[in-house]
Amino acid sequence: MSDYVTKRMLDREAEFTEQKTISVFVGTWNVNGKFASDALDTWLMCEAEPDIYAIGFQELDLSAEAFILNDNTREEDWTRAVARGLGDRATNYWKIVSKQLVGLLLMVFVRKEHVTIVKDVQTDSAGVGIMGMMGNKGGVSVRMRFHDSTICFVNCHLAADDTQVLRRNQDYLEICRRITFPINPSYSVPSSPVSPITPIPTSPISATAASPNWLQNNIPIAVNIGGMIGISGGPAPEKALTIFDSDRLIWMGDLNYRIEALPLAEIKDLWEKRDFDVLLKFDQLSIQRTNKWAFDEFEEGQITFPPTYKYDVRTNNWDSSEKKRAPAWTDRILWRSKDSDGIKQLAYRSHIDITQSDHKPVSAIFTMKIKKILPYKQNEVYISIVRELDKFENDNLPDANVSCSVFDYGEIKYLGAPQTKSVTIENTGHVILKFKFVPKFDEQHICQPWLTIEPSQGFIVPGEGETIKLTVAVDNVSAPALNAGEKIEDILIIHLENGKDFFISIHGKYVPTCFANNLERLVRLPKPIKLAHDENLSLLPIGHQISVPKEIWRILNFISQYGKNVNDLFTVTGDQSLITYIRECLDTGEEFDLSLLLDDPQKKQESLPTPLEDDDKTIVELDKHSTDLSTLTEKPSHGSLGDNIGVHSMAEVLIRFLQSLPEPVIPFHLYDQCINIKSRLAAHEVLELIPSVHANVFIYITSLLQEVINHNKKDIGRIETLAFVLGSVMLRSKTNDRLRMELHASQAQKKKEFLLYFITNELELEDDEVEDNFSADL
Repeated sequence: MSDYVTKRMLDREAEFTEQKTISVFVGTWNVNGKFASDALDTWLMCEAEPDIYAIGFQELDLSAEAFILNDNTREEDWTRAVARGLGDRATNYWKIVSKQLVGLLLMVFVRKEHVTIVKDVQTDSAGVGIMGMMGNKGGVSVRMRFHDSTICFVNCHLAADDTQVLRRNQDYLEICRRITFPINPSYSVPSSPVSPITPIPTSPISATAASPNWLQNNIPIAVNIGGMIGISGGPAPEKALTIFDSDRLIWMGDLNYRIEALPLAEIKDLWEKRDFDVLLKFDQLSIQRTNKWAFDEFEEGQITFPPTYKYDVRTNNWDSSEKKRAPAWTDRILWRSKDSDGIKQLAYRSHIDITQSDHKPVSAIFTMKIKKILPYKQNEVYISIVRELDKFENDNLPDANVSCSVFDYGEIKYLGAPQTKSVTIENTGHVILKFKFVPKFDEQHICQPWLTIEPSQGFIVPGEGETIKLTVAVDNVSAPALNAGEKIEDILIIHLENGKDFFISIHGKYVPTCFANNLERLVRLPKPIKLAHDENLSLLPIGHQISVPKEIWRILNFISQYGKNVNDLFTVTGDQSLITYIRECLDTGEEFDLSLLLDDPQKKQESLPTPLEDDDKTIVELDKHSTDLSTLTEKPSHGSLGDNIGVHSMAEVLIRFLQSLPEPVIPFHLYDQCINIKSRLAAHEVLELIPSVHANVFIYITSLLQEVINHNKKDIGRIETLAFVLGSVMLRSKTNDRLRMELHASQAQKKKEFLLYFITNELELEDDEVEDNFSADL
């Protein structure tokens, strides 16, 4: 129904909208790291005052400090220069937003009478420079709604050098991919400004009016912010708007495309003759667009001005330096419109009289068609469409009754027993009912990963019902997000074909655990995770964290003290109730009860710092869900389960802990490198590539394993199994990371060999003996 209404509304849009035409000035200039000094009036002034000014600068600051310092003084300097360039007109404009990425700056001004109709202002940036990430090259963008049309501006600086055409194309594609905007901004623009808005500054005294802080007091802005100055902000959200999801799109900047395949003398000769048509046949950007390699969806006006690069500063002479770079139209302005007649270019020119940079400024003036919705007419059309739809569907409308719409699962534990509740759908209509659970808007899955629905779709004849089981269980896949703060909350949508939707609310209280947590988070916990959660404590500041998670230390310390001489350490499955008890102690910080975990609590405690031990076979099958102890008022008793069952349980906890890490001890991206290492030196060099907390854990564990080996140097089978088991959980591939899926063949052998480089100084058996022992282990 909603899709039908949307389509019909679009079909009849002309009935409830009116078209308006606005004018837009777009300017771009690579200022070569210079402070503003030249008068800009010849660049910025137009016969008629445009409704919008969008001005992009590149190379605002070429200093090394620009990459690490959040310094907006250059922005303020150039804002004042723009104001001076506009002269008396400056008081008619408001700076509604700016976006800076190192040397890139994009500023948007609108006439003061339009301020209240500019809505949903959003910005983003993407650095594509050094290492493909740094902001010395990249793009910044502003997206906004003007009346009821969306306008997007992009300012970019692409890779330099005559030969880097493919890199420029790649930069373009990366900027297109990585600049995104939230679909539903979590703000709204008031009908009038929040506070009095100061015009763009005309003197240093009012410079603060153009600063980022000034913006916060005026038009609300949605901004995607990177994690470091000069570095773009990570991967884009799964569902987000791109720059192309706009009615009108303007792209400006130093695109850096050059003139190719022509000698410098011939380029200059053609320029002297003003034979631009011939020159443009060798223009790299024109070639890329013609071949649909880059910018093929954009339009560009006819170029009738001289190349904009490269000039000797303070002259109109071509580059006379030792490099003698050839002239090129590096600075361009292009556009794209969803409607063929949505944008019309009125002027496209460069400004050769401005000489303070080695580039010349470029400007373009456009008219844009903007739609304005007439709400009362829109409502009339909507009502008529809904009535039309109702009349068509009422006679055959399916109907149903859902037995319950809210389910509370109470306390949910990691690897706890699955909890199942049931809901019944009854067909109360007169036709066969087809139902299915559908994803929420903008989501791909019908439910969260900790929930299963069985069945998720079906048919019900009139007068009958279908019972659906809703099961909540948290495992290694779903736990990391919950440990990071997500809640046991979901809304399920049951959709009736040709009918209405029903909504079911799911909620529960998740009990956080140290398992399935990132190592980086664990070392910053001020207390055991359950206490930190209950007391709502913040993570320790970076730099104040401990070197190794306390939980790993407690596990390994126990095995070091009580497990060195235990036979079959990694071949005997632990007691599930003891495993749950140990996990609870790790989460709460409670001391281990040695009377539960040891056959002889008075067993001598060895003084070694922390070793780990093992024997012949690994634990092949790990239960997905362990026995759940809903309360620990009665501690588990292992009774006659056998000698050292507490130690075996602790050993299994270690395996489960390492296996549950969302990012293994050896990070995923180093997996292929590690399993193909052929020397001890190369293996040790990998540690330099590992994040510090991962390296600490790896070194700590392997040091313990070395101590274990020192107690049993002649037991080669034990050494082999030790490397095999720990290698399987510390070194995992991202695409196939379950232990039971990686126990066989060359992958397991290579992981074992990698770990042996760290826990032995010299393997005391021939290759064929190693292979025989390994096969026996499997």
